[in-house]
Order: sequence, then C-alpha cells, then structure tokens
Amino acid sequence: MKSLKAFSVSFSLLATVFAASAARADFLDLWVNKSASESGALKAPALGHSRILVIPVQVNAAPSDLHPPLNMPRLRQFFTEDDSLTFGFRSYLRAASLGRFEAEADVMEPIVFDGCPTSLAQTGCSIGASDVSALPTGIEFVREIFRIAHDERHVNFLRYDVNGLDGGPDGYADGVILIVNTPKVGLAFPIFLLNGAGSGDLAGGHGGAFMFDGVKIPTVAVAGIRAANNMPSAEYVATHEFGKLLGLADLSYAHPAGNDPAPKYAGLHFSVMGDWGYDNSAVLPDAESRRVLGWTNTHVVSGSETIRLKPIAAGGQVLKLGMMRTGGHLEYFLAEARGAHSQLDKLMNADGLPTAGLAVYHVDWSRGPKPNAGTFVERVLHCLACDPFRPFIQNLEPDGRFTFITGGLTSDDQLLFREGAAVLPSFGAPAFDSTHLEFNTNYYDGTESGISISNVHVDDVTGDVTATFGAPLVLDACSDMRGANSPIACGPGLTCEAGSCLRPTDLSGIGTGLNGQLARTAAIPSSQSGGCASTSASSLALLAPLALFLRRRRS
Repeated sequence: MKSLKAFSVSFSLLATVFAASAARADFLDLWVNKSASESGALKAPALGHSRILVIPVQVNAAPSDLHPPLNMPRLRQFFTEDDSLTFGFRSYLRAASLGRFEAEADVMEPIVFDGCPTSLAQTGCSIGASDVSALPTGIEFVREIFRIAHDERHVNFLRYDVNGLDGGPDGYADGVILIVNTPKVGLAFPIFLLNGAGSGDLAGGHGGAFMFDGVKIPTVAVAGIRAANNMPSAEYVATHEFGKLLGLADLSYAHPAGNDPAPKYAGLHFSVMGDWGYDNSAVLPDAESRRVLGWTNTHVVSGSETIRLKPIAAGGQVLKLGMMRTGGHLEYFLAEARGAHSQLDKLMNADGLPTAGLAVYHVDWSRGPKPNAGTFVERVLHCLACDPFRPFIQNLEPDGRFTFITGGLTSDDQLLFREGAAVLPSFGAPAFDSTHLEFNTNYYDGTESGISISNVHVDDVTGDVTATFGAPLVLDACSDMRGANSPIACGPGLTCEAGSCLRPTDLSGIGTGLNGQLARTAAIPSSQSGGCASTSASSLALLAPLALFLRRRRS
C-alpha cells in the first residue's frame, strides 16, 4: 500500500503508539464547532432535504464465506424505499428527525474487484475497525473507490450537493456511503483530517477534502458486513456510520485490551448509535443526539408537572430535568417514552419480549464533545462511552442492579421504567462511581439535582407514558443554551425556544412524524405549564412539600 506522505506527523505518531486503541470517528465533536460544521466543511447536513450517494463494492476474494456477494435488491429496497413502515433508510431518518431531515439515496451499480483492491492488498482484504492504524489503510481504499466512481462510472458529484445551511447547494457533498462485502468494517472517515493539509483539486493527490466536479467531499461512511437476523447485512451498519456524519454521538463502548472495568458493557442502551445489534429492531437515536441536531421538541421541566408523553417514534417530546452549570461543565437528565410505534423502535426486554416505558438518561458535557476539530484525534483514542461509570450519556437503570454496566442482562431485568416506578431524589447519597453503585439522581460531584419522577403509567396499547416529573424551578429554559461557551447552544439556522433548538418554521413546536402525520408536543395543563412560564407560587408550593417528605422518608 502506498504511504500517506501528507498524513499529519502528530496523527501518525498517535497511530503508532496507540495502535491497539479503539477507533471512534465521533462527528458530534465537530458539530460543537457550529459555524464550521454547519457550513458543510466538517459534517453532513442534518436538516432539510439531502441527496446521498451509496457506492456498493463487491470484493471477490477468498475465503468466500468472509466475502459473500452483496444482496443488491435488498440494498436498493433499504436505501430507496419511501413510505414503508418497515425499517428503511429514508423513513427511519424521517421519523427520527420528526420529518426535519429527508435523505434521498441513489444506489450505484456495484464496483467489482476480482481479488483484493490494491489499497487493501496488505491487510487481508479488509479494513480493521478496531484500532487507529486502520485509518491510513481506509483513506487509501476510499480514494481508490472515489476515483473509479468518478473516472470510470462517470458519477457527477454535482448531483449530491443539494443541501446546505441555507437549504441549497454549498459546495460540499451531502453524504456518501460505501457498502463493502468485507468483514470488520464500520468506520466514518473525516477525509479532511486524514488526507493531510493542502489545496487545489484533490481527486488524485493529498490534502484536505476530496474534490470531484467542483464538489468537496470531506467525510464518508464505510460499512461492511455483519451477521444480523441470520443473514449477512451491511445496511444496518451503514445507518450507524452515516449517523456519525450527521452529528449523532457514537455511544458504543470500546473494550480495552486489558483491565476492562466492565467486560459486559456495550454502551448506551436504546440507541442506534449505542448498544444496538445491527439488526432490524430499528431503535432510534438517543435523546441527547437528537436534541443537539434539532431533531426533537424538548420541554424543560420546572416545578412539578404531570405530563403524558407519546413514544418518540410517534413524534413524542423529550423532557429535560435539572441544570447544573458550575466550573464550566454542564449536567442534566433527560426522559422520553420509548417503545414500538409501527415497525420502529421495537425495544425488547431482557426476556426477549417487547417492552415500552420511560427511558431516563444522565448527560454530562464535561465528558462530551469538544468544540475544536483537532479533538477528533482525542476522541479516536477515548470514546464518549469509554468510562462506563461516567460516560457522556448514561442510562438510569430501573431495577438498580447496574447490569447495563457490570454484568449480562437476565430474564427478569427491566430496561425501562414502567407501571408504578419512581425516581426519587438522592438526598445525601454519595456520588455515583465504580465504588458507589446505587441508584442516583445526584450530579457526578455529589450535588443534589432535586429531580424526581413518580406515578408512572404506561398505556400498553399506544405506548404513551404518563408520569409526574419534578425539577428545580427554571426561570429561563434557554439560559444554559446561550453564549459562545455553551456546548449545547443552538447551531446556525436554529433558535432556542423553551429549551428546544428549532428552525423558524418549527417554532410552533409541531414536527412531522411518520407519513406526514403531525406530531405535536404533549399537552400540559395550563396550571402546570413548563419552560419559562413555570415560576408561579403554585409551583413552589407543589415542590417544597415533596422535598420535605422525601428527606423525612430517607432518614
């Protein structure tokens, strides 16, 4: 394989020293640099209508069982179907974004190699996804595929630049996915970083984004085969990898080579970007990634509120409970209704039976993405979920057994908060860590958050969840989302409204769910309205007795 002469010295050293570390091309890191990423230079657009190029690559190499032929009818159906309620690329992203993002995909005829591609000749015809040293191999392979697509298949890349910050072409491709029939492939490449520094037309040389037909291609998702549902599958891997290009956080767990603190841990549950088996369960992305991208309506709980939540697959909203902004770091909790709506978000309990209920998350931005593009290198070596006891986003476990982190799930483990469950304030409890494994609603430094959830009721027909949520009073639901130094400030083109990052056209709080159906935020009684209006004396009167009661109960 040809050497990467322009590959940065610092990154090459890291690749050498940390060759056994897990690769985590986490593009949410780059989303935090909002002005640059939303221009198209660092990530794919995640709002509006995009046109995506899918390039299948068939490698006919031995052993044949590791290089099965691509199922082209299945790939075309997955990427190009429109209104099907089954798991398909377009309908999935439409539902996940409340209709705010539409991905139209073109699937090329496959590029076929009889034997290993030149760029993979020394790697066993595969791109290892387990360490940093895979990246130089990967960028050469991607370069080879792009040259063939453009020079031999005559792909016009102008066709794939239709969406930018202003809703029109911006000089950057909306997104490219490579589907490869080789094992152990699942990578999202920041071409603009791995291709070195330079300028000019980069189709044949080194330096920054690739460029074809005057269109820059700064990123690419590469997906190989995985066994899912008893058949080789690459389209599900592609969904996860393309999610990184959009800005969704990679919340899977990279197991260290030795001294693994949580050998059974696989990352965040209930997310296509986390602990997901690359199968047809079609679980939606986590609440925080969707909130960051403006893909959800967020309601900031203030005081005590009884709220009925629709499942997120049916357009339900996300609740944000608590705010902590001290010493430059930011923590809060999120809650949402999860469970099957149509064929999407089919969550299974540990006993293999379908389940619906309330998912609750602890978000800690001190462990989250950083605003500078260079921190991609750091994220390659230290993923967002690689401290299982204090990750960027953590599941609160209903049964308090912490099997999500420390052990395998057993048949009686409940994965969601269901009928009669409660989340009580952890007054006086030590901070949650590997030595204090107890159900905890405190922040990680031990500060009490004051949040509570009680009277949970799940409608097993609709999947709706009703509960009473308590949190400290909030005078301004957007207060922690303002300012250049806030990692959760809304990006260009988005405005904070009652805690949600929305486009001007979405400020009504109404999005579009499956098949164009309206998905409205949950109705909240006017006497318990949240967000900026929840500063009434009645709210204080509701919260104070609850806190006093819980303190007495604990003692």
